[in-house]
Amino acid sequence: MRKALVILVAFLLLTGITFGAEYPVDKGSTMISGGFGFANASGNLYEDSKGNSATTLQIDSRVLRFVIPNFGLGGAVKLSRASQGDNSNTMLAIGPELGYFVGGPDSKTYPFFGMGFGYLRNSFERGSWGGEKYEFTSSGTKFWFGAGVAFMVGSHLAIGCEGTYNLDNLKPEDGKSESGSILILSVGLAGFIF
Repeated sequence: MRKALVILVAFLLLTGITFGAEYPVDKGSTMISGGFGFANASGNLYEDSKGNSATTLQIDSRVLRFVIPNFGLGGAVKLSRASQGDNSNTMLAIGPELGYFVGGPDSKTYPFFGMGFGYLRNSFERGSWGGEKYEFTSSGTKFWFGAGVAFMVGSHLAIGCEGTYNLDNLKPEDGKSESGSILILSVGLAGFIF
């Protein structure tokens, strides 16, 4: 799987050079973006019985290849990790994504809409209970869609703000599947190769 992803990224980068796009979201351009989020919740409301605060870290990345002006196809990887004391939760999602950007050659901002669907894996580790650690793993699907704005800060670099709504469905190794949703607001950087 990892080898296929590296080949896909290399293909997208190399073909972006040969088509000679003229602006960031033109046909033949490639966008590589990433976002990062961090939260630490403390105080009586959020600490566990031992006084441990809750920490969450999230990283999102995507590659889009513009197959026609303003419309791109590609893939995304989403990773999040939450921990509190001896307990931790790691969630990984990977899958295809599409995006539509509004704007032309002279635009300084590009509003966009996107959606994707992928494989989801969740690992939960609970701290020692009588000297033993417990780990639970579940897998399922993630469907996401969102909207945002990319603000160009150079001819090939943008700062993006995005809101994403995620619908998750997970099934533990032993048990029935459960679903839920997450709303994420994020800020990140996007590089355009054209």
